[in-house]
Amino acid sequence: MIDGSSIADTATPIALAVLGGGLLVGGYGLVAGPGGSGLSFVWGGLVVLSALGIGALGWRFLCERDTDEPEQPIPTPPLPDPLRREVRDERADGNCEFCRTESDSLSVEHVTPRADGGANVRTNLVALCPACVEKVGDGVYARSELRDAVRRQEHPEKTML
Repeated sequence: MIDGSSIADTATPIALAVLGGGLLVGGYGLVAGPGGSGLSFVWGGLVVLSALGIGALGWRFLCERDTDEPEQPIPTPPLPDPLRREVRDERADGNCEFCRTESDSLSVEHVTPRADGGANVRTNLVALCPACVEKVGDGVYARSELRDAVRRQEHPEKTML
């Protein structure tokens, strides 16, 4: 209990501060979540600039939950059609960028998957034929091999023969 207030859930941001003329007032602390589980580190601060006759108030709150669960990356939004067409039609020019076979049904795939935070940028996209898409999905081809294929397409002047 702090000043008659209890901190019941550390996942909900709570900032407690004391006003002071021209001072930075802050505090650090460890608080327990519901049922005493999951310690969290909390910092809160308050700034008042009264010397200039201006009341400016700012706060920053940081709450990091101590957990064994790995942090999940934020998935990338779906690939925009103009970028898909640019990679498939202009850069790949009708050929699989991995095996170099001609194909009418190229699929544009992410080198680093969207679910792992892979970006929608040309250097993270590769145009593949259906056979190569299947081999990538089955783990026959490594993602690093796809990166090399994209580098060859993006920078042909730097590719050694």
